[in-house]
Amino acid sequence: MKDLARDLLRGAIDVHIHAGPDIVPRLLDDFELAELARAAGMTAIVLKSHHMLTADRAHIAQKAFPEVKVFGGLALNFPACGGLNAEAVKVAIRMRAKIVWLPTLSAANHIERTRTRVTGNLGVMSQGFTPHPVHVVGDDGAVVPALAEILALIAEADIVLATGHLSVAEIKTVVAAARAAGVRKVLVNHPELWLIGMSIEDQRELAAAGAMMEVCARSATAPGHADLTPGTLADRIMAVGAEHIIMATDYGQVDSPPAPEGMRWYIEQMIDCGISPDNIERMTKANPTRLLGL
Repeated sequence: MKDLARDLLRGAIDVHIHAGPDIVPRLLDDFELAELARAAGMTAIVLKSHHMLTADRAHIAQKAFPEVKVFGGLALNFPACGGLNAEAVKVAIRMRAKIVWLPTLSAANHIERTRTRVTGNLGVMSQGFTPHPVHVVGDDGAVVPALAEILALIAEADIVLATGHLSVAEIKTVVAAARAAGVRKVLVNHPELWLIGMSIEDQRELAAAGAMMEVCARSATAPGHADLTPGTLADRIMAVGAEHIIMATDYGQVDSPPAPEGMRWYIEQMIDCGISPDNIERMTKANPTRLLGL
């Protein structure tokens, strides 16, 4: 089984990895991560930071390791770029960002949920920053004008809009607005994670609207907030449908394995749980290839 998982890892893409430098310890820096991804035969990786643009760093790592594609993006958090900052999004696009993440640490949903439950890096990353919730939906139930402007930029650039740590209700509103604005690539980040807690029915509804679900290994392995098991991830994948799923790790923490090894383990676990190799390839290769426009 390990040999099959290793074979399936070749050509895989991981769209959600944290690496150093960062304000919290990370297991690997960008170069170390890219080197391991190259050694594993992966096609591409995406660097994510809650606090800074990663598209520029990705360009440097790509140049050092041309055999693997390295991409980055921008998370619209208050410490990172002042929240819903269209000018920062323009810069990210010109720096060849592939993903714009809606607020994560600055999402009102994230701030509220972590008031009583803080685990791992989630609390450490917010230390020293005044909570500043970035609201994406107004009192009228529509996306705020600042987000509408950003959606237009994302649509024009044909890059990925990711939903970050928004609430389920916010995600539904944003996905509808994004599709109406012409955004063709929408990724719902780890809907299974306790911070989001999205039902299968809601995932199916959003998938029918054209959004992809990002199911992360970290949700079933993180010390302190892993309420799920590989079996429950597999059940949810099968319930929503592999054609609507992207497998990712969300790794990079010092208590997690290197992301390429984590993806190999994730693939192995899904095979053990009854997911076919064809569907593994769909979720780790075909779907993220289409999302990233490769």
